[in-house]
This record gives sequence, structure tokens and C-alpha cells, in this order.
Amino acid sequence: MRIFHGIIVFGLIWTTSATPLTFGKFYGNKGKAPTRHPVILVPGDGGSKMMAKLNKTSGPHYWCYQHTSFYLLWLNLDVLFSKFMDCFVDNMKLTYNITDRKTYNTPGVETVVPGFGTTDTIENLSDWNSIFFSYTQYFYHIVENMVTQLNYTRNVDVVGAPYDFRKAPNELGVFLANLTRLTEQVYYRNANRRVVLVTHSYGCPLTLHWLHSRPQAWKDKFIEQWVSLAGPFAGTALSYEVYAAGYNLNVWELSGSRLRQEQRTSPSLAFLSPSPQAWPKDYVFLSTPETNYTLQNVQQFFTDINYTVGWEMRKDTAGLLDITQPPGVSMYCVYGNGSATTERVVYTDMAKFPDSPDHVVKGAGDGTVNLRSLQWCESWRGRQRQPLASRLYPDADHMGMITKPAMAAEIVNHLAALNGGQLV
Repeated sequence: MRIFHGIIVFGLIWTTSATPLTFGKFYGNKGKAPTRHPVILVPGDGGSKMMAKLNKTSGPHYWCYQHTSFYLLWLNLDVLFSKFMDCFVDNMKLTYNITDRKTYNTPGVETVVPGFGTTDTIENLSDWNSIFFSYTQYFYHIVENMVTQLNYTRNVDVVGAPYDFRKAPNELGVFLANLTRLTEQVYYRNANRRVVLVTHSYGCPLTLHWLHSRPQAWKDKFIEQWVSLAGPFAGTALSYEVYAAGYNLNVWELSGSRLRQEQRTSPSLAFLSPSPQAWPKDYVFLSTPETNYTLQNVQQFFTDINYTVGWEMRKDTAGLLDITQPPGVSMYCVYGNGSATTERVVYTDMAKFPDSPDHVVKGAGDGTVNLRSLQWCESWRGRQRQPLASRLYPDADHMGMITKPAMAAEIVNHLAALNGGQLV
């Protein structure tokens, strides 16, 4: 699910509700000299800029550009809020190859994700001027506070790891190898200080997948702690709504059904579907007068919405993550609650299926990810030797967890405590 802000002790775990702290109030620096651990930021779905270059022979409308130099594809507000939306969808969507079981851009579309190893492309997701800066800020407040209050230096001891968020881990091998190398580089660059990983949203299960692939000796050497923010470790019920009807990014001016043509082509959506390791097999995610769709009839669901490629992607991604296994590193799991979150999509009229649900049942979560999934990290309690702590913020929504200044201050407070040798 694309994010769009503004227009949108060992083996133990502790959980507490908390009121956000004010800027400049830090803990730690007690018991040992401060150590500034380098930080790697891993964004979520939609949390990386993407550039595109076109050399096409056709498009959905005559006004769609066919030939361009590289331009900002995501996040481009000029395109989303204009007659060019269908052009964006055609350039952003992926095509699945059943033979090699990989996805590819639309013919004539070349994409790149810029800024690996830097922070600028994940601090702000758009190129709009300062008037609109607050609408597209992402890691900005966290990074700025780290620089101004903890003396971090951008691209030296705080770096970013953006990636093609449309892809699932099975198609992100190069990125994951680069993430390993980046971790080692920043470790050695910063006097052999272990690295803190700060991840958001899709970046959390993606990082868990990566950590599971790393030897324990490697993790012990290079990783100080993993800070996860709003991680959908067990997937999200919202994926059913996206597949069926599309998701308008919580922006009424946008058409979910038009964006669906692109959203459902992303293997990352299949990867973020509800995990059978966490959800009851008979839990109903979507219902019509004829069928209740559960984890027992996923293939039928994709057949009935006339998108059988979704089933192929689901098969490709279903075994990529074993969420019963802890990460094997010190972890601070942060998540929010209190925002109505999709639990079930309901159709009472078959004529409206799948385009227009009659009702969406909401429940506990952060507005994007269900509480069941957000708090899954707590299931790792006592199952690894490394410390594991969690914190619940009752009023933090999915994007506010990282974009709101008060929440950003909380995260930086924690980094200050960690650098001082004392956890919050």
C-alpha cells in the first residue's frame, strides 16, 4: 500500500502507552561515554523516490508523453492530481512473466531508484517547492533532529537505503546484497561502531527477511539494534481492499479503481497479504452474498476478481518470511493504535463486486496495518538472547509514526539513549 502523508532486559519485552515527549529532552549518557552509532534508514512502501525514462510507442491517452529524459515518477503530485493519472498508472505498473516468475516495467519504461546510501531522497519524496514540502516529508524530521541535536552527519553516519518498493524480497536480491555491503561500510567508516537500523512499514518485514538470511556471527558484529516503526509483520487486511477495489491513498480526489490497475501489479502487495502464521484460517477478509474469502480460498478470490496473476504472485511470496522466527538482534518495536483500520470488506450487491464495496468493517490498528500484525513482534518475547522491547503509542497513525515532529522527537530520544548506553 502506497504511503502518502498529508494527503494522506534479555529475552524480555515491555510495552507501554506513552505521551510524546518534547524536543530536546533526551535520556541516557549515564554509565558510559556516549557512542554515536551509525544509522541506516530503510523506508516503506512508497517511501522511495523513483525516476523514469520513457521510450514508448503507445499510451492510454494521446496526451501521455512517449519519450522523455529521466523525470520524477514517484512521488509526482503534478501527475497524480491531473489528467495524467492514467499515464502515471501505465508507467508505474508492472507486468508479470509467468515463465521466469518476475515482474517488469511497461515496455518502453526504464526506472531507477536514486539516492542509495544518502538520505535526501527519503527525507522528502517529491520535488515540489517549499510551499508543499510538508505534504511530502518522510524521514525529514528524524534526520534533521539527528543532525541538529545529536551531531549526526548526513550520508556519513546516517544514511538511507531506498529501493523499488513495488517488488517483493524475491526480486530484491541486488538491494539486499547492497544493504549488507552498506551496513559493513558504515560500520568501518565510523570506527567499527555497530549499526542501528531504523525501518518503517514495509521496510520492517523486508528487513526481517534480510536479517533471517544473515549469519548470527555477522549480526552480532555489525548490528547494535533494530528500531522498527509500524511494521506489518503479519501482513494487513487492507490488501484485500486494494486488490478488489483499489486504494485512493485516503485522498478523496483520487480514484481507487484507476490506481488499482497499478497497485495490484506490485508483488510487494502479495508479500504484505495476511500471513497464515498469524491469522485464523477461517477469518473472513472479504465477503459477498455468494462467498466468504479467507486464507482457505485465496486462489478463488483472485479468480473471482479476474486477476489470476495475483495468485501467482501470492505463491511466489508466501514462503519468503517465517514470522515465527525472531530477528536475532536487539530490537525496539514501535507501533501505534487508535486509527480505524480495514478488517473486512463487505459487498451486499454482487453487481458492485469487486469495484465498489458497500461497507468496510474497521478495527484496531494504525489506519493501515491491523494491530494483530503491528504487535506480532511481541510474539518473539523470550525467544532470543538479545533484548527486545516494544512501545505502543495509542494515538499514532501509520504515517504519523514517522512524519509527525513529536513522534520523530521520540525516535531521536531513543537514539540518544542508545548512544548513551541506556535504553529509554
